[in-house]
Amino acid sequence: MYKIFVIILCLFISHTFAIGTKVTTDKGVIQGYQNGNILYFLGVPYAQPPVGNLRWQPPIPHTPWTSPINTTDFSSACIQNPSGDYTFPANVTFSEDCLYLNIWVTTSTKPNKPVLFWIHGGGLSQGGNSELRLRGENMSSIADVIVVNINYRLGIFGWLAHPAFVKDNPNHPTTGNYGLLDQRMALTWIQKNIAAFGGDPTNVTIMGESAGASSVCFHMVSPNSKGLFSKGILESSGCYAETNSLTTLHQQASRVETYLNCSSESLTEISECLRNISTTNLLAASNTLHFSPNAVVDGKEIPQHPYIAISTHQINPVPLISGNVLNEGTLFVYGYTRPVTNDTYNQYLIKQFAILSSLIHEQYPCNQSDCWSVMASVFGDFTLVCPTLQLANSIVNITKNNYAYVFTHQPAWSLPFLPYAGAFHSSEIAFVFSTLSLAYFGTPAETVLSNQMTQLWTNFGTSGNPNLPHNITLMWPSYSTGNHTRL
Repeated sequence: MYKIFVIILCLFISHTFAIGTKVTTDKGVIQGYQNGNILYFLGVPYAQPPVGNLRWQPPIPHTPWTSPINTTDFSSACIQNPSGDYTFPANVTFSEDCLYLNIWVTTSTKPNKPVLFWIHGGGLSQGGNSELRLRGENMSSIADVIVVNINYRLGIFGWLAHPAFVKDNPNHPTTGNYGLLDQRMALTWIQKNIAAFGGDPTNVTIMGESAGASSVCFHMVSPNSKGLFSKGILESSGCYAETNSLTTLHQQASRVETYLNCSSESLTEISECLRNISTTNLLAASNTLHFSPNAVVDGKEIPQHPYIAISTHQINPVPLISGNVLNEGTLFVYGYTRPVTNDTYNQYLIKQFAILSSLIHEQYPCNQSDCWSVMASVFGDFTLVCPTLQLANSIVNITKNNYAYVFTHQPAWSLPFLPYAGAFHSSEIAFVFSTLSLAYFGTPAETVLSNQMTQLWTNFGTSGNPNLPHNITLMWPSYSTGNHTRL
């Protein structure tokens, strides 16, 4: 009888996993904290700070530490222009030293927990992993999954593509895309360490919204990201709009060089000069020059434009959720005084589309006194909706388990501030994370909707099917060649 008991006990132990507030990573011990059934590990370093000579260099692994380090508070967000559009805590700080990630995991003994890895949006220039709407404790608790979100270099600090930077790193014969490389470094860190938190490194879903969804797209078309994730979720991806050619981005870098008086015949002198510019002055120059952060099609990290890669099925094929909000463009044209006249609308089309403006006008005519809604539709469809649908329509030919959605609800909290925005860009995020009460507020009906969305997203992260393993009150049909149904 004793032997049988020992065998049963050993079998039970071998199929459970328990961690505490101290976890040993490949670089050393980190000390988190527990609140209820959630363990928090906040501000975990995944790379060396990209400062000094490491500015505009690929991230490198963090050096080991010998004593436990405290991971009980958020790190600084990556340097940027602060904006009220992001739900940062009141005590947020901004720094170039920002390559940290957060982990939320339940205290349950379930082994091999699925991992949901969030890449924040913000046009590759704003946002961060300490935003209230991106907190992972509720998502983790609802579905017993591990939630990770990360910081990555932004704006001119993460996406400046200057040819001078090619010369000073023979192991990285390209330039730009440093924010993308940060994301990949964090994914590599997850592969090495998430098992110590009870996670399954073979079941990692990368997901993001806006520029975060574009980043998911970049990883899908980058051969160097293959094997680091098993599924993808893209919410309102602007993948095509946030990608540019090496020639164009070199020209932009040349303007930065000239403005900062760093021009020289020597590429080494140029890179040294740029790296010696203070953080404050570099950010100011970026603002003055209207620096546009884009991923660069460099033939290495992104071998070809995502549109071509997706159209020709040269991607990392994984199960996918992709979708949009109903009114993608409204936030981007909200500053236009209403009513928007036909003349203003026509000038907008010429500015945005040049010689194609007349063709766009044929597809999006304005036959009313206020063209604002039509203008919003043009921006949203061109930048966000059409690229998302093109990806969904292309990937069905090479992978199974694809799902599409449209989020149609305007959050109650936004009605006093954005009365005619509708279901605007980014409005779904707090519903996905079940953070309405943390970042804003929600009605009882919205709480129900939020719980459903969190369950759908985490079901997909668990099994590749949003309908399983936890049953919900609706069925999400797959998006396939013969069925283009969007939930």
